[in-house]
Amino acid sequence: MKRLFLLLLLSSSAHLLLAQLKVDWRQFDSIPLIELGGDTLGDAWVGGLNNPQFSTIDLDNDGKEDLFVFERDGNFVRTFINTGSTGQVSYVHAPKYESKFPNLEYFALLRDYNGDGLKDIFTYQNPGIAVYKNVSQGSNIAWEQQCYFKDFNGVPQCYLTMYFGPAGPSRFRTQIFTIPEDIPAFDDIDGDGDLDILSFGVQGTAITYYKNISTNLDTLDFAHCTDCWGKFFESSISNDIVLNFNCRDSGTCAEIPIPQGDPIPVKKRGARHSGSTILTFDRDADGDKEVLLGDISFPNMVIGQNGGTSNTAEMTSYAKDYPNNTRPVELFIFPAGFYEDVNNDGVKDLIVAPNAPLESENHRNVMFYENTRSDNRPNFIYRQREFIVGDMLDLGSGTSPLLIDINGDSLLDILVGNSGYYKRASAFPSGLAYLENTGLYTDSTTYPIYTLRDTNYLNLFDDSLGALCPSAADIDADGDLDLMIGDRAGKIHFFQNNAQNQNDSVNFTAVPSWDTLIDVGSWATPTFYDLDDDGDLDLVSGERYGTLYFYLNQGDSANPVFSNSFRMSNWGGVAHQDILGDGFTQPFIVKLDTNGKIASDTSNGDLYLFVGNVDGNVYLYSNIEGNLFGNFTLQDTFLLGTSKSSIHGADLSRDGKLDLVYGQQTGGLGVLLKGRGFELPTPPPSYTLEFTIQTDSGWIIPSAIMDLEGVQRTADSLGKVIYQGLSPGSFSWSATGTLFSTSYQGMDTIQISSDTAVTVLLSPILGVSMNDKLNQLKVFPNPTRSELNISLSEGIISSVSVIDVHGRQVLSDVGNDSEIVLNLSGYNKGVYFLKVETNFGEAYRSFILIE
Repeated sequence: MKRLFLLLLLSSSAHLLLAQLKVDWRQFDSIPLIELGGDTLGDAWVGGLNNPQFSTIDLDNDGKEDLFVFERDGNFVRTFINTGSTGQVSYVHAPKYESKFPNLEYFALLRDYNGDGLKDIFTYQNPGIAVYKNVSQGSNIAWEQQCYFKDFNGVPQCYLTMYFGPAGPSRFRTQIFTIPEDIPAFDDIDGDGDLDILSFGVQGTAITYYKNISTNLDTLDFAHCTDCWGKFFESSISNDIVLNFNCRDSGTCAEIPIPQGDPIPVKKRGARHSGSTILTFDRDADGDKEVLLGDISFPNMVIGQNGGTSNTAEMTSYAKDYPNNTRPVELFIFPAGFYEDVNNDGVKDLIVAPNAPLESENHRNVMFYENTRSDNRPNFIYRQREFIVGDMLDLGSGTSPLLIDINGDSLLDILVGNSGYYKRASAFPSGLAYLENTGLYTDSTTYPIYTLRDTNYLNLFDDSLGALCPSAADIDADGDLDLMIGDRAGKIHFFQNNAQNQNDSVNFTAVPSWDTLIDVGSWATPTFYDLDDDGDLDLVSGERYGTLYFYLNQGDSANPVFSNSFRMSNWGGVAHQDILGDGFTQPFIVKLDTNGKIASDTSNGDLYLFVGNVDGNVYLYSNIEGNLFGNFTLQDTFLLGTSKSSIHGADLSRDGKLDLVYGQQTGGLGVLLKGRGFELPTPPPSYTLEFTIQTDSGWIIPSAIMDLEGVQRTADSLGKVIYQGLSPGSFSWSATGTLFSTSYQGMDTIQISSDTAVTVLLSPILGVSMNDKLNQLKVFPNPTRSELNISLSEGIISSVSVIDVHGRQVLSDVGNDSEIVLNLSGYNKGVYFLKVETNFGEAYRSFILIE
């Protein structure tokens, strides 16, 4: 019967929704949550913080500096309104401002570069640093990205550039160098009233100084001054710094008399570290800036004492384990310091947080040092290790909630799995936390109160078991809910509920035989529902790479049987991936009526699929019933402003409507109530795109590989690829496939303004492969003293770029021929890289320029 039903499902037509679900879930943060110690958390549902970066800004235009937090682990923003009085630290989460900020990544610091009293944004943008000018009017927050910076060829760019070299024919512009792992310093280094930049250079052990040479405060213009600001470099084997290091300057900042002797050879300095953070401030009121350094490999911070001047910095001594007059910084690993007044006393304090996503402390991880003296002669006193995060529920990283009655009182408690708490390098033991619903539902109180009872429920902490995602279902048909837990290895663990009566507290006992039944590869996120309406529970699970697996139950309600023979991959056409190919999908299935009320199996309603994933949003799918083997319809997107979301739901407020609780990569939870709370941002247009891949002669190409905006997908047996999600106006694709032993390829860009079904045609690849043709590219002579010839025996060279070892483009040329000759006279000797654009694609070569 199961095989017959499967065939019927495959041939069934899509179920048509007769009425549209009213989507109105809102962020709600007023449910009380009491922590283990008995204190009620002030901002329980913010979501936790893993690698926060702190700046201050007046968000509500009341004259008080509020708090801007950029979370590097996921690249999102949290905003907090300052409610403290003088000498008091008090902030309240204010999510309505978060969507006002542009998309940011790696680092984001707020600085007023033009002196208009409004904080601007400095953030990473490949290949360097982007700036967003604050153009707010009152409480109407707005930004304009600055794109007037000129590159080597004089072309405007949206990243900061600088002059390199003295005035003359060899002077050129290139980007200000930084790497994503670092946090540069944006500060007035030379005391002339404008913002300069300090960033670790290409070798990574010494600091490069970019002097602001703007003649107008409203513009930004920089010059490369020296590659050894402060005359020191970091050791390659520790976080000690080596003093008395001189190097050549570029000749641009002649007012800085850096000695012109030969620099210390690179080999004596060792290889670069893979990350460093820089904070500058005047420690001794002498007008120059000291430097506070964090290193990716160490838990403490190093202070360099500037014995020079504001124009000629020279670190003459240093101290580790800073601050050394109080409890020093100790955060495993990669601490970053931030200098802001957070207690309203008019003096900047020191905040320190880890800066290494997936490798550093993710719980009780923000150290607050009160400055008890002045900005230019600080005296830091340690106050706490839970600045801001102490008011949040923070369970490490990667939370996954489950709403379930644990203690038999008919109130919905919450079990929360996580990816782990930081324990030591590469060790993140995972477990379950238990939040008991201790609320009293009355006519005036229609939501629960939660009390954190246990952070190691069922004693599951184990270094070998990670990324726990709990799910509950009556899998053995005995009238109570059993517990299934997915893990990082792709397995699902079964805990049978052996409670004597339905209203008793649960009594979960592990059933080890389940561990070998199901394997989705990695990051199993199970949910159970009777999808084929045959009286037993089927299984759907997400997995690491962004799709869903559907297991049709081959047993019965009391004895489920799941096997790969009845497993469907890419279920519903759901696919979510980031640029690295990770998706971390997590499904939740429920039956709802048009008002969002939870429907019973026999009442009117439709099935809906909620999917959390790596991008932090939650996607709502419909068109499921009668279409189990088709592609579902993406109905809505919840923009949650977080990363790696998970989702579960039930009726929390006892109004019959579905409420939702979502987990986050940063270790906390959020709540979405139906029709109550802060409205989520309106998502950009979301489209369903259906591509049919054919040869140029009309043959369908099954199993073709299509790249859609950097994410690869495989066509089904009918040559179709489905994309659902937030789509750009212009959509790029490329595809390859094989049919009748002939290889085909093609690429194009299409404009998207609605749901689209399009047929794409691929052309045969004839003769030698593209790689074979690119391999015929010749670069000679190599090494060369002046001229470099680039030739391609079969094909056209359209452009050539020369890139130095710093990653800077120093020369480019365009053409429309099989050969280009470059004149390299006047360029410094050394190793360079070539990027060659041809009609066959890109090719890369290296060459050496000698004297």
